[in-house]
Amino acid sequence: MKPLRPLLSVVLALVLVLLLVPALPTPLYGAPPETCGVWRWGVKTLSDANADDVDFEPQATTVGTLRALDPPRLRSNTPRIRPTEYRTYRIRARVLHDKWVCCREKDDGDYHLVLADPRNRRGTLIAEISDPECPGARDSAKVSALHRVRRDYDNLVRTPPKGRFRTFQDPPLLFVTGVGFFDEVHGQKGVAPNGIELHPVLDVKSAP
Repeated sequence: MKPLRPLLSVVLALVLVLLLVPALPTPLYGAPPETCGVWRWGVKTLSDANADDVDFEPQATTVGTLRALDPPRLRSNTPRIRPTEYRTYRIRARVLHDKWVCCREKDDGDYHLVLADPRNRRGTLIAEISDPECPGARDSAKVSALHRVRRDYDNLVRTPPKGRFRTFQDPPLLFVTGVGFFDEVHGQKGVAPNGIELHPVLDVKSAP
């Protein structure tokens, strides 16, 4: 048994070293690099087979008009829906709340905005500024616009806090332009009754 003693001593020494080494902090990220999202993900990120058929000329509309659209039946793989999801909309709205959806394992890194009509803050809808580094978004023909709108929002409003909603005492008034998208309604903050969103947002500007 004597030959085993030196080996046993080495093993015990290694165990003690591992126990004494402090745990490394969990890295933070905008979204997991290969698992940013699943639910209708290609449609959300303009990387689906029908993205080239979207009309990117913005149509002026209102929060109330979008909230009044008939909701479709959805599944996680429902393809792009005509006509709403083939159109780009521009609305004038106040940002009541925002959040950077980060940094848990299943978070997609989007900026989640709760928008309201300037004259009626009770009726809201969601707009999402996509994480341009996510699969799908980074493969989209509009990836440059996704990068630009993220920077513009940071400059206009400041970067949202990670993982928690910010509430604006004096909500900024913006023109928000994005592609129509129907999401599943599951109690999201600010969700419209029909699940309509602007997703992805392609442009933000200050509004008078």
